[in-house]
Amino acid sequence: MIIGFNTIGDFINDTNLPSSIDNNFYSVELKNVVADEIYISKTGDIINASKTDWVIDTYLKAMFKNDLEGGNVSLGGLEIDRWKVRRREIESMIFKELATVTTAIDGNFYYLDTSPKTDVIYEYEVIPMSGNIEGFPHIIQIKISFKTWWLADGEETYPFFANIEIGDINNNKQRHEYLGFNKYPTISYGNAKYKSSTITAMLLDSFLKTNINYRKKVEDFINNEKTKYLKSPYGDVWLVDTHSSKRTQHLGIPQELSTISFDWVEVGEAL
Repeated sequence: MIIGFNTIGDFINDTNLPSSIDNNFYSVELKNVVADEIYISKTGDIINASKTDWVIDTYLKAMFKNDLEGGNVSLGGLEIDRWKVRRREIESMIFKELATVTTAIDGNFYYLDTSPKTDVIYEYEVIPMSGNIEGFPHIIQIKISFKTWWLADGEETYPFFANIEIGDINNNKQRHEYLGFNKYPTISYGNAKYKSSTITAMLLDSFLKTNINYRKKVEDFINNEKTKYLKSPYGDVWLVDTHSSKRTQHLGIPQELSTISFDWVEVGEAL
């Protein structure tokens, strides 16, 4: 273990590692050292020389077992070919599986989660896998906050905030009314229960810029006939279909500036 300028182990205390807890470690290089474990913690409040388990403040717990698994994950010597990503709200005990991601050409794996609500703490599990065999998960907690409406899928994300107008959010139910020979009608309900509405906003990106290319990308995205996540700054997330977009061009303004309006309808359960 290494704490600030000091070391715990069977070697001389002459390391020059930084001691500030604000420093971020991007790599660790050892020369002429025999080590069975390296442990790096965010807090640095290690009170003894005993080995420490992985906790939420851990940056690295590298265990060397004569194989290449010296990092944060272990799979018993099997080749790691993909990664499972799961998530739960911190107040829930139920994890929801988000995706299984393969390793990229550069040796890393990448996953963009576009479905979280605002101001909610999530706990993510990243699990190494070899075929159908799962290793020990790496766990991290993340909280995000946003103040705008967002429309996103797994690849693209667009904000809507300038001159925004949100239509009435309708609660749609499948309802049938039958008139028989009785005094009152018979009412029955189906299983359909979904929301729908309309959004109107000026087309500006998150940097308050706009141009014809950005406008075309947003229009194509709205009308691409694919499901998307619609997120509000009030904690709402819907899985929606977007359609029937309309654009109004603003004349007499020096830059390409327009307002877009589109309908949305809920089509599934958001994560």
